[in-house]
Amino acid sequence: MNVKQKLSILFYLKRNKINRDGKSPLYARVTIDGLKEEISTGCKVCGKNWDNDAKTVLSSDPEFKKINKKLFS
Repeated sequence: MNVKQKLSILFYLKRNKINRDGKSPLYARVTIDGLKEEISTGCKVCGKNWDNDAKTVLSSDPEFKKINKKLFS
């Protein structure tokens, strides 16, 4: 039996849910064969510290190593 599935993971900031500190929650959208599900990563990032093209936290954020490691490990 041969099963092929298409999987993609996209990280993005939910900018409409900014907290008092000016940080937005970081979400992952997991898509498997066209079925989408959004999952919170539990991380919060300022919009100016998020690289939307590379989908990573910039080094200007004090916790950038910790958050990037959590996302890509």
